[in-house]
This record gives sequence, structure tokens and C-alpha cells, in this order.
Amino acid sequence: MLTPLFRVAQDDRFLLLTIRAPHCSLRGAELSYDGRTFLFHAKPYFLRLFLPADVVDDESGTCEYDAEEVPKKTPGEYFARLEMLTELLRPQEPNGQRLVEELDGGEDEFGGDNDSIDCFAQQSLPEDWPTTSSSAATALFGYGFGWQRHAVLGRLLADIGQGELPIDLEDPDRTPIDDRLKCLHAFDADHFRPEHYLADLHEPDQAQLDAMEFDPFQHKDGSNFALSDQDRADLKDLPRRKLPHFAREAIGQIVRSLVDILFGFLYDFRTTLGEHSVESGWTCSHLAPSLAFLLRWPSTREALRCTVRHSLVVPLFRNWSLSLRVCRDVCAVFKIGPVAVLHCLLTVRRLFNRGDEFRYLFNQLFMDELCIWVQSVPEEVFEQIGSELEIELDKLSKADMTELELDTIELEAKMALLNPVDSDDEEEEEEGKKAQK
Repeated sequence: MLTPLFRVAQDDRFLLLTIRAPHCSLRGAELSYDGRTFLFHAKPYFLRLFLPADVVDDESGTCEYDAEEVPKKTPGEYFARLEMLTELLRPQEPNGQRLVEELDGGEDEFGGDNDSIDCFAQQSLPEDWPTTSSSAATALFGYGFGWQRHAVLGRLLADIGQGELPIDLEDPDRTPIDDRLKCLHAFDADHFRPEHYLADLHEPDQAQLDAMEFDPFQHKDGSNFALSDQDRADLKDLPRRKLPHFAREAIGQIVRSLVDILFGFLYDFRTTLGEHSVESGWTCSHLAPSLAFLLRWPSTREALRCTVRHSLVVPLFRNWSLSLRVCRDVCAVFKIGPVAVLHCLLTVRRLFNRGDEFRYLFNQLFMDELCIWVQSVPEEVFEQIGSELEIELDKLSKADMTELELDTIELEAKMALLNPVDSDDEEEEEEGKKAQK
């Protein structure tokens, strides 16, 4: 069966469901709701939602060809997180028995009218990747969402070569997680180009100036970071797997990985003035060390410091002020909340799916599960990381970029500009002495 595209809104009395099911058969269509479940079936579509609060079948609900209204059991009750469509499609823990939302039929999937639907059938979803070699190896060398995969990239390396992988970390399956931050430090120190940095500092071109003046939040209520129809279509197509329960420390590590992933997206959003380009996938992946170096950040401060430093090494525009503005954008997205974060992640996911390169691997390793996971994270978590970022950002200075020595480079550049003047003065003084003689 197919899952139709849908959205859910609400007023004080009703949930308002809009279901897009083109070419469906209304003959034998079924619609029912009660408690915390909503069921819609019209061949070839099947939709079962698990709601955050109770609805009631009291005959006050209405159904039109275009939309359904479902009465709330308690008028005025607010149903939270209705934008998180993947969560609505997944059974909630208090309901006990796991129910099936999307049926995987056989040859008779579109059979006769007398076919029955087993809404309680058990089903298992295939893994994108085989089980990793061992839990011990994963603990030392893991990567992907929650650092729970291993020996995936190594097999690809054997087939396609290091240069084809969209990461900057060499030999990822044999580089310990704790050593990858050192690899990033070494990469930035080796690839930093002082002349590029100084040119962007003293002679920024118009495109760079436009990027710094661009306002990503043209609508102050954050509505331009709301879920789009394309986002909703992507959400319903995400794999519906149950994610593991993480300890508090692991949750903090995953949340910190959002810092640089959002930074890469928002840097691209600024520098393209909100219009993504063919290079956007490259920008989003290489500006996020969590992806390019498979990193696990030890602290929010280190995530911020290293991400800003990396932005002065890799992209087209390497400007300190621009990077700080992008950091403010990241804080703003966190403050808007999980819907804005999810919109950004879904957009990044689409960018990674474009082109012939292997960036789609990031979706299978990271983005799919990250998009599922953020839908279940309390809003307070995003508010907290946003506040932490703002505090660290206020304390951040060029002196913190120790590997790049920005203050020294800028001082030497100023002295070099003054030296020709001093030399001219010395020549004039020598000529004056000769004339006196």
C-alpha cells in the first residue's frame, strides 16, 4: 500500500487533516478515528496516524473529498508537534502493541474489493547497511548517526577509491573516533591560505558583501523555515524504524553534531542569497566536520570554535565576520525550534541526493535517521543548545583560532603595507644627504 501525502492542522475543536490521494478508489474507502488513532484507507492508499492526544467519534466530524475534520475529545486541548509527520506515522510507546502503518503487499496488493487489510500485522524493515563487524569496533571506530556503524566506508573505498568518497578523513574505518579531531586540526593548519583570508578581509567582492547583508529570516516569525509541501512528502517517505534509546551523554553529542551541519547549510543559504546552487551539496558536506571528518564533538565550545576555523579554510568566502553571522543564523534556527531544524535537515538531505557524486551516502549514514530523531526531541533541548551557542559565540575571538594565528597574520600584513612607505622615506633622506655634500 502507498502512504499518501498529508498534513495536520488544528483549531480549538477539531484536527484538520488534508490527505492528497490522487487516483484513489473511493469505492470501499474507509475512514475511522477514536482515541489516539486515525485510519484512512482508499486503494491504493493506507494511512494510520498515532496522535499525541485523544480524539472522539461523536458524529460531529465531517469529511469532504478534499479534507477531513476530526473532533477532539477535549475541546481546546492543544495537540503538540503535529508537524512531525514521521512521529505521527509511528506507534507511540503507551499504546503497547506495535501497529503497522504501511502495508507491504505481494502480487495481489491491488486485488479485488473483498481483500482484507490486517492493520495489526507484524512487519520488519530491511536495514540500509548490514550489521557492523562488532560492538567493540563500533565503539572505537564508529560513524554515522549515533556513531553506530562501521566497516561501511571501507568496503566502498576498495571499490571506488579515496578520492571519490565525499569525506576528508583518510581511512575512516581505522581512524579512532577520539583521533579525528586531531585530523581536523592538522587538515586546517595544512590547508589554510593566509593570502586568501587576507584578500577576503581587506578586499571582499560584491558577492561576499551581498552575503553579509542578506537576511535569511525575512519573516521574523520564522515562517520561511516552516515545513514545505516537499518537506512533508520527504517525511512520509523516510524509513520508519525504531531508533535506539541513547544515554544523556550520547544525546548531547548528537545535538552538538547539528551545530556544524546547520552551519554548512546556512552558510550556503547566505552565500547563494537563499537560492541553492550546483555546489550547495559540496558546501554543506565539506563545511560540516561531523560529516567530512565523522567527528564527535566533546563540547559545544569546541564544535563552534572548530566549525568557524574550518570555514576560514575550505569555502569560497573565508571571512571572519561572515562566519560569525552564519553562527548567529544557527542560533536563530535553534531558537525557532524543531520545525526549523527539521526543515534545514530535509533540505540538506535533498541537496545530497542531487548529482552523480556519492554524497547520498550521508543520507544513509546520517541524515535519514537524524531527520527521524529530531522529531522526537523536546523543544527545550534546541532552546538550550541555542543559548549555549550564543554564550560561546560572545566569547569567541580570533585568538581562539590558534592553529591559524589570525592576529599574527593580520599584523604582519599591516606591517608589510607600511614597509614600502618607510623605504621611500629612507631613500629620500639619503638623497637629501648627498645633495648637502
